[in-house]
Amino acid sequence: GAQVSIDAKRCSVVFIGQRRQVITLTKEVGIDIASGAILGDAMDTTANSSGVERVLVQILQEYKAVLALLSDNGSANRAADAEGIFQWEKGDGRIFSFPYHPQTNGFSEGLFGQFSRIVGPIDIDDTSRETIAASVAEIVWRVFIHFHNYSPRERLGGKSPLQYLREYLPRPEEVEAARRELGLA
Repeated sequence: GAQVSIDAKRCSVVFIGQRRQVITLTKEVGIDIASGAILGDAMDTTANSSGVERVLVQILQEYKAVLALLSDNGSANRAADAEGIFQWEKGDGRIFSFPYHPQTNGFSEGLFGQFSRIVGPIDIDDTSRETIAASVAEIVWRVFIHFHNYSPRERLGGKSPLQYLREYLPRPEEVEAARRELGLA
């Protein structure tokens, strides 16, 4: 640990009811490069130094000995007072990636790609309170199911439920015993 990557991702919530409206928000996230643990986050309407600073304070609360902070060259990251938040061990622990080149900060970009794959589009049908509730519940369930299916379980030998299901081959005697217990034999 001790090396942190911070970046922002714009995401849109689309209201698809009677009057289509797109609301774009910016999520600022700080992650530990070694473990991938999310150490801080902030949501705002734009990328700004206030959001960056809120994330940096959360990182400091979680991990006191940050050696380096990797971020893009954006104005919000440059304006944030990282030096006022962190006490660097040796000089300036800030590393700025190349402008308009997200690959150099791939740690956060991978996180954002994973978010997009798991959560998918955020479409809210706002024609009634019931449809809003159903839209939000559907998104939350989609996320819950993903983590339920892909989180390792000790009782499954450290495998996730889907990994276990895809790899397990029952022995013929197990199949026969199951058929008898279900009254199918």
